[in-house]
Amino acid sequence: MSSTIPNWLYTFRYLETLVHSKNNFHGEISSSIGNLKALVNLDIYIYIYIYISDNQLDGKVPNSLGNLCKLMVLDLSKNNFSGSVSEYLKACLGRMVLLALSDNNLSGHLSYQLGNFKNLRLLDFSSNLISEGVVSEVHFTNLTRLRDFYASENLLTLKTSSDWLPPFQLSTLFLNSWHLESSELPAWLQTQTQLLALNMSNTTILGTIPTWF
Repeated sequence: MSSTIPNWLYTFRYLETLVHSKNNFHGEISSSIGNLKALVNLDIYIYIYIYISDNQLDGKVPNSLGNLCKLMVLDLSKNNFSGSVSEYLKACLGRMVLLALSDNNLSGHLSYQLGNFKNLRLLDFSSNLISEGVVSEVHFTNLTRLRDFYASENLLTLKTSSDWLPPFQLSTLFLNSWHLESSELPAWLQTQTQLLALNMSNTTILGTIPTWF
């Protein structure tokens, strides 16, 4: 399929799952997606899952996407979306459990609003152009359910205190190409007893491998 996403798509009643992965859609997402705000509150239109990955969509995702307060899964990976990654976090998305923004052209910095996604289990914004600012423990304050964090191939700096106890237990952590302010393996990694996959290559780590690792 090769076209833009048709506006009539947003008129289906009781839609719970929208899957348009691996098509050849191009162009921008219409702001019409935000017209559902009042209807969502009335439980007439219910958008819970949106998969639009692996297409050729570009531009900025409209702010009206944040009106979909029932949204639990948003996968926009492998497109050509641009703009600040922080704009994707200014939304009524408190129920979100999966947010996938990888392989786009997002830039800017990661805002503290990330901490509002208290139900988030998987976060993936790897392979973008995010290169501004420091990511600290404040960003993760309320992410108690986070299990998989993919953020590789961005130029961000990770700054955490030596005695920080993360609120989460990760199974996957990919931070390759980040800068570690301490130039050492973060001490908090030893608290991640359920970790199955770890990638911290090209992160300027110096010194010897700690005995706890």
